[in-house]
Amino acid sequence: MILCGSPHPFFDRKTSIVSKYISELDDCEKLFIPMHDDCPGHWYLCVIDFKHFDIQILDSL
Repeated sequence: MILCGSPHPFFDRKTSIVSKYISELDDCEKLFIPMHDDCPGHWYLCVIDFKHFDIQILDSL
């Protein structure tokens, strides 16, 4: 396989989306990320607290 030339358009699009929202992320105190575990079909929540440098996994079980 030869890797050369410009990157795939998917990566260009993804980079532009990230750069569009990155300044807003700098202003956030917390980031809430819903996560899904396929095996048991269970949802949980990851909370990243930028102010206190903390990551929490919240699970109802």
